[in-house]
Amino acid sequence: RIGFAAVNTADGTLTSFTADVGEAQYITTIAISPDGSKLYASGSFDSIAGVKKSCCLASFDLPDGKLNSFGLLSIESISAIAFNDDGSRIYFGGLSPVISLDVGPRYNIVKLWADGSLATEFAPVLDLYSGGVRTMTLSPDKSTLYITGAFTSIDGQPRKNAAALDPNTGALKPFNPSLFPYSNTAAISPDGKTLYVGGGWTTAGGQTRNHVAA
Repeated sequence: RIGFAAVNTADGTLTSFTADVGEAQYITTIAISPDGSKLYASGSFDSIAGVKKSCCLASFDLPDGKLNSFGLLSIESISAIAFNDDGSRIYFGGLSPVISLDVGPRYNIVKLWADGSLATEFAPVLDLYSGGVRTMTLSPDKSTLYITGAFTSIDGQPRKNAAALDPNTGALKPFNPSLFPYSNTAAISPDGKTLYVGGGWTTAGGQTRNHVAA
């Protein structure tokens, strides 16, 4: 297997799933839809399972593992994938500063419908030279999409490396912990009242916090 495999959890043996990527190419992010019917994979590749794909996103039907037609957008270096409850909306965040689309650019984050078409109403603008989106976390009630990474503004409003968006429209919310210089990971409590964030920063909200805060 090259770059991508499935193994049995009982004994670690390989399953029949085969989706090799090209030589010296790799997978960085994997996610399964909430209903378990789709497997999404991103990374650095221009072919997967013997099929040429636009960089760098592919989807497989489960449980048979067959490559489907989803993933024709060119989204480089995807580092985070999030779903709404039923998987009808999928959010992709990454390091590519500009995602070029026929309807206009998207900046580090894009929302697609389950059929792979673009959700045009969702278009937050991260600062052009940002280090990208590294994590995305939906609140338990799916009313807020929290993003972390390496950026300083969204839609022209100051946001240092953490922000909250309306998952339907992409509108910026007041949440602004101001983490510096960057954030790497985040998790939200089951009640949705606390977001735990880790990264390479030393201040949060103007207070000293070394690399982790809530």
